[in-house]
Amino acid sequence: MQAALERQLARMPVRITEVAQAQVVLELQRERAIKTSVASTAAGQVREWQLLLELEYRLSTGAGELLLPSTSLRLTRDLSSTESQALGKEQEEAGLRRAMEQEAVNLLMRRLAAVKPR
Repeated sequence: MQAALERQLARMPVRITEVAQAQVVLELQRERAIKTSVASTAAGQVREWQLLLELEYRLSTGAGELLLPSTSLRLTRDLSSTESQALGKEQEEAGLRRAMEQEAVNLLMRRLAAVKPR
């Protein structure tokens, strides 16, 4: 997630500085990636998974003034599963996770653009 965020920031007209000199400070408080089974067969084999990416962050000024309180961003995707396609499903899961991270970064950038420091 950090790499995706750094790549996005490198494309923008922003400069990363020390906290005391910053107009806006983005603090990533927590990032969680969870995989939960949501459907299984009578034999107990998982047929569908749900992938969850949760990002918690807040925005403040360099002086510590709160611009946006702790906010949570959650993305979910469903992933079907079969034993005969296990390797392909691992690659599909990795691709879904990368796509979720990029979408989370894009959403975060849009939210940052809407915040106007005083």
